[in-house]
Amino acid sequence: MKIASIGFRDSGGAGLSSLKLHMALKDLGMNSRFYVIDKKSSDKDVLQLRQRNAKVRLSRLPAVDYPHLTYSTGLGGARFDQLTEIVEWADIILLRWVSGILSDHDIARLTTQKHIFWTLSDMAPITGGCHYTVSNCKEYTTGCDKCPLTKSMPVDSTYPSSVVDRRLKIWKDSRITWISPSNWLGRIARSSMISKDSSVVIIPTGVESDLFVFRPNARQRFGLKPEDNVIFFAADSISDPRKGGDLLFPIISAISRHFPQPFKIITAGRSALPDHPLVKHLGQLKEREQMILAYSAANLTLLPYRMDNLPNVMLESLSCGTPVAAFETGGMPEVIQDGINGYLAMPFDVNDIALKAIRGLIDMKGRRIKIRKSIENRFTIKAQAESYIELFQHSKEN
Repeated sequence: MKIASIGFRDSGGAGLSSLKLHMALKDLGMNSRFYVIDKKSSDKDVLQLRQRNAKVRLSRLPAVDYPHLTYSTGLGGARFDQLTEIVEWADIILLRWVSGILSDHDIARLTTQKHIFWTLSDMAPITGGCHYTVSNCKEYTTGCDKCPLTKSMPVDSTYPSSVVDRRLKIWKDSRITWISPSNWLGRIARSSMISKDSSVVIIPTGVESDLFVFRPNARQRFGLKPEDNVIFFAADSISDPRKGGDLLFPIISAISRHFPQPFKIITAGRSALPDHPLVKHLGQLKEREQMILAYSAANLTLLPYRMDNLPNVMLESLSCGTPVAAFETGGMPEVIQDGINGYLAMPFDVNDIALKAIRGLIDMKGRRIKIRKSIENRFTIKAQAESYIELFQHSKEN
């Protein structure tokens, strides 16, 4: 089976998930290619898209009041020489994070030629443009007529609803199967005006469980002592408020108030944090082995994310046997079993997540094997790839 995935990059959160699935499909005997604009990997089957126009215009608009959010218009996709070639070669076309790459009209043309599968990295394809909603907005269920973002964007208030109208019109009767990594995002897809009448399938993100394994010598690499209480925080961009980087220092203060023992924080991700005596910032860890060492060095991974789908950091940490403390939001409750492989805190209660982190430091020591087993079957990359193949084969038979 010839499978063509299309995405923006093969690195970062969504990009890395796409790359891992592509490689797992190849391991299972599929003829898989992954087309991207920004290529970092050395995989010969990751192919760079050739842009005819140098700039992608009108694909994103600023939301001044919410600078951490991305708003995509569904317009201004770059033009690529290979799209016709991809359609002719592939049995299956799998879209990944394609905002600003393919326009809504490009996707409509693709659906006239092939049954399209589209993995939702976020909400952008099934809303009027927002990748994540604000203020518990549910406007995507009725057409995005009253978007809370428009007041801070250089457009009139009806713009998001016009995006929904356009998608409903040009994607009408399109052959799109939506794939959600989490039940949380799947429920949103099933209630969205854009996707509610299409097939929505849940296939959880997978982790490379054969690679993400506890490294017993990790603490030595970071100059940590065996008895140290160590907390790890990581995000692709730690300055992104959606990832809760701004909550880190208040959480540290709350832990200090309630936990009499000394502890240390190691952090990783793009951008820097202000100096803090308890924090050692590692910068962006580009090699997976570096991340594995960081997970292995920690007693606990702290993820104060305000909203996320099924983040790689959570799955990778658990695969290394390191428990996770997180807010009960997004796809987190589908993986974190309270008191078994981590703890869930009330959104977005800094004191509560600090207390849950303390419980993790105390109660989870010596439980790495049990923590790893909690995700070993359902959330492996092999299980994810097998589910995709089963879905693709079923579609070809019907």
